Amino acid sequence: MSKKLLVKTLKYYMVFSITMLIIAGIAFYFFGTLLYLNNADRELLILKKEFVSLSLPALKPDKIAAWNEFNRDLKIRDNDEQLANDIFFYHSYYNCLSETYERYRVLHSPVNILGKNYIFSAKINLIKDEALIIGIVRLFAIIGFLLLTGLFIITRFLSIRLWKPFYTTLQQMERFEIDKVSQPELPNVDIEEFERLNTAISRLMEKNTSIYASQSEFIENASHELQTPLAIFKGMLQTLQQRDDITQGQFEILENVNVAASRLGKINKNLLLLSRLESKQFDITQGMTVNAIVERHLPFFTEQAQAKNLEIRYTPQAVLYVSANAVLLEIVINNLFNNAIRHNIEAGEISILLKEDSLCFSNSGESGPLDQLRIFNRFTKASTSSQGSGLGLSIVSRIATLNGWNFSYRFEEKQHFFCLDF
Repeated sequence: MSKKLLVKTLKYYMVFSITMLIIAGIAFYFFGTLLYLNNADRELLILKKEFVSLSLPALKPDKIAAWNEFNRDLKIRDNDEQLANDIFFYHSYYNCLSETYERYRVLHSPVNILGKNYIFSAKINLIKDEALIIGIVRLFAIIGFLLLTGLFIITRFLSIRLWKPFYTTLQQMERFEIDKVSQPELPNVDIEEFERLNTAISRLMEKNTSIYASQSEFIENASHELQTPLAIFKGMLQTLQQRDDITQGQFEILENVNVAASRLGKINKNLLLLSRLESKQFDITQGMTVNAIVERHLPFFTEQAQAKNLEIRYTPQAVLYVSANAVLLEIVINNLFNNAIRHNIEAGEISILLKEDSLCFSNSGESGPLDQLRIFNRFTKASTSSQGSGLGLSIVSRIATLNGWNFSYRFEEKQHFFCLDF
């Protein structure tokens, strides 16, 4: 599923920002902890230095007990461990006032008192420092959250404002139809890239609209101009066929030419009809029933089907009311009948199903489905041997599009289904 450019942009911004804040938060906590630990160790060394310089010279072994009672965080212990160097470690001590164990940083350092080895022990409470670090981290998290929220809001609304001309242009392009006389109005922008885009789109639309109008005018004029010489040509062929001095072989040649001329005339009329459909010249609509039109043409096409040993089954399950141009609706019905008869198989069948909101023609045919991507294109034929012009289904599809109907094809159980949903 595709996503909007703004959503993808914000996604990358937020992922990058959150990742960087998490990394920064972890690094801040790590280095903060390291800094306050180093600071605690320095304070312990300062306490040792003060003890060595101020208390140790006057301290005697018999006064150690009193000295320990007097100092809460400083103690003199026997050197049972034979400690030779300073060591730092963590230890938890029970606090009688808070009735909890508190975490301390402890220094043990060897000292000599009148020739006897002792251990100088100093401790610093880490609870306050850790609480300070945690508080700073929480504050950092709150500030990071506020920064992320602000970044998201600013980026989103700023991006919406900056990209608004682009989305306006996109909406105009989506509503653009080449056969419309009026051109969409693109917004005036003060951003160079969008201004260049709008200029290029405007030139492209104007050029394509001009080419389309010229093409439609050419097809219509050519079709009109071809009608007269085609009629004269067919009339002269019929005159030649009625002469008494032509041979049977010449008559057959003239008949083949006459068939080709008739087919050319049908193609010409279909092209003219498509041109008129494109220019929307059939804008007069009226209410009618599809049932009446199908039943009016049914006897004629039944005779056509019997010539190919085909059976037509007509099943009206409901009365289908539509509002459309009567001429175009008759063209649709005729083309669906012709398509079902022309592309059927020997001793095949044709089914016509009429429902309250749909009309469906189905006919027996070849074992495989048709190409759904090309079947409604102009001059597309089921086979090269087909005698049709390849415009019938294209005309039906175009009329359906102009009226807002859905024209679809499917292949089921060796049956070709062409359905109109009104």
